[in-house]
Amino acid sequence: MSNVLRKHNISQSQTNRLEHSRGNALIRTIRESIYFFLICLLASGFSPLAFSQETATQSSETKLDEAVEASKDPQQDSDEHAKDLKSSEIVWNTIIETWWKSEEELVAWEKQKQSFTSRVSSAKSREEVRKLQRELIDKLKASHYGIIPGELYKKLGVKEDGKIDTSKLGSVGLKYRLVDDQAVVYHVVEGSAADQAGVKPGWLLKSVKDQDVPELIAELKEALTGKRFSVASMVGLRLSNMSDDTLGDKLKLVLLDEKNESHHLDLEMLEPTGKWIRFGNLPPLLLDIENKTLEDGTQYFSFNAFFDPVTLMGQFDKALEEARKSDKLVIDLRGNHGGIGGITMGMGRHLVQEEKYLGKMLFPTNEIKFALSPAADPFSGKVAVLIDECSFSSAEILAGGLQAIGRARVFGSRTGGLALPSIVKKLPNGDFFQYAICDYVSFDGSRIEGNGVAPDEEIPLTQKDLLDGRDRALETATAWMNKVEQ
Repeated sequence: MSNVLRKHNISQSQTNRLEHSRGNALIRTIRESIYFFLICLLASGFSPLAFSQETATQSSETKLDEAVEASKDPQQDSDEHAKDLKSSEIVWNTIIETWWKSEEELVAWEKQKQSFTSRVSSAKSREEVRKLQRELIDKLKASHYGIIPGELYKKLGVKEDGKIDTSKLGSVGLKYRLVDDQAVVYHVVEGSAADQAGVKPGWLLKSVKDQDVPELIAELKEALTGKRFSVASMVGLRLSNMSDDTLGDKLKLVLLDEKNESHHLDLEMLEPTGKWIRFGNLPPLLLDIENKTLEDGTQYFSFNAFFDPVTLMGQFDKALEEARKSDKLVIDLRGNHGGIGGITMGMGRHLVQEEKYLGKMLFPTNEIKFALSPAADPFSGKVAVLIDECSFSSAEILAGGLQAIGRARVFGSRTGGLALPSIVKKLPNGDFFQYAICDYVSFDGSRIEGNGVAPDEEIPLTQKDLLDGRDRALETATAWMNKVEQ
C-alpha cells in the first residue's frame, strides 16, 4: 500500500488514517464474516425512503416529500450542529471502512475529506448537512447508500422504543409504473380508498398533491441523467410511495380513465391490508403476501419484501405443498424491494436437488457465497419467476441466482439493478444511514448492480393490457409451464 500512497503523494498522517481504517487482513476477514451474519439476519433490502430523500434534493423544483421540507431548521443550536458534524464524520468513516474498491480509489476518496468536513462545518441547517452528505454519497455511484431523516420515522409511526404505532399508518392503495413516459396506475388494492372510488389499473396519473406529474417525471429524468438508476424504476418507486401516509390524511389526485375523462379525487388514507414490519433500523414496511392456485393448477406465490421470515417462509412452505400437485410454481417478485438476504437462501434450498449457490458477496480480502443446501424434500417441478423494474436487491439476488443455475425461467422486464448487500445505522443527530458493505455477483459471474437481471422472456408492460385486465407476463409464464416437453 505504501507504494500506492507515495505515488499519489499522500502524507504520513493520511497513510496512518487509511491503514487504520482498512485494518489488517485478519481483522477484515473477521469483520466480513460478521457482515455476512448480519446480512443473513438483518436487512440487505433497498430502502425506498433512502432513495426518495436523495432524489428529492436533485432538483430545486422537486418537492415530492413534505416531511423533508418541514425538517428545515435554520435556528439549529450548537449542540445540534455538533451532532450533525459527528454524524457526517461517521458517514465518511463508515464508507472508508466498508468500501470494497481499490486502494487507488480509496486514496482519491480520502483527498476529498477536508473539503467535505469544511463544508459541513459551514452548513446553516440540518437539511443543508443532509444535502452535503447526499452529494458525497452520490459520488460513489452505487445503490444502497442513503440518508433517511429521523423525523420521517416518526411520521411513519416509529416510537422512541423502536416499536411501530400502526394506528398512524394509512394508504390509498395505489401503485404506479412508468409506461411510455406516462405514470400509469399499475395496481389498485382491493377495498382501498382508490378501489372504493372506482380507480382502475391503466388510468393515467396527471396530478398528485397539486403537482403536475409529467413535470415531476421530467425533473426526475433530469436528476437521474448520468446516474446509474433506472428512470422507470425510480418514477414507479417515488409515485407509489406517495400512496402511503398518515392514517386519515387526504391525498389529492387527478387521473384520466380509459375514455380520457378526468377524475379529481380526494382520497383518504385508510388502514391498509397486510402486516406492518419494522426490522433493524429500516423504516416500517407493509408486508403483503398472496398465495393462490390458478385455474390451470399452477401455484402462484407473490410477496413484496423479504421480511418476517416466520410468516413468509410459512406461506412459502404452503405454496410448495400446493405446487407439488401440479409441479408448477410461479414466484412473483414484481415490485419486491428486497429485505433479509438470508431468506433468499431459505427459499432457494427448497428448489435445488444438489449443492448450489445464488451468487457471491465480494469483499476486498474475501468472498462469501449465498449457498443453497438442498432441503430434505425439495420441489422438483417447473419454476417461473416474474420481475420488473421495481424488483430490487434480494429480489434480484433470488431471481438472478435461480436463473443463473438453470433452476427457473424468468419473465417480465429488467430489474432495477440495485443489488448491493447493506445495513442501516442510526446517526447521533437522529438520522439513519444506509450503506453497502460489499459488491455482489450472481452464480454465473454477472454483476447485477447497475445492470439488473434481464428476463429470459421480455414482456413489456402496456397501458392497454392494464386497462384490459391482462397480465401477459403471468400468461406467458403459465403457457411455458403448461408446454409439454418434447
